[in-house]
Amino acid sequence: MIQICLYRKKTDVHLSAEFENILQWAADNLMTVNISKTKEIVFRRPSARHSLPVPLIGIEQVLSAKLIGVTFCSNLKFDDHVKNVLTICSQRCYLLRCLKGQGLPAKELNIVFCAMRLNE
Repeated sequence: MIQICLYRKKTDVHLSAEFENILQWAADNLMTVNISKTKEIVFRRPSARHSLPVPLIGIEQVLSAKLIGVTFCSNLKFDDHVKNVLTICSQRCYLLRCLKGQGLPAKELNIVFCAMRLNE
């Protein structure tokens, strides 16, 4: 389960209370939250001088997280996402070059290429 909770710094709602609401919603909808896979990411301006809030008990606080194929960073930049996409493209181009070098005909190369695109 993927759950996104936006929480403003200046609010009357406490983060732990909001997380309890998420857990209750999941239980009401016959779902469970796997705490070991749950991560917390704090989005803030890159120039923010404030310290990070204390993470929830048992929840790992991370600087970046991948959600539906997109890597989000706490500084709201997409450098990590672009680097990941370029790495995947480079690996797939290398695979196609190797297969072409081994003599795989163009028709079969196209099938491999289409299979890689459908796998995204």
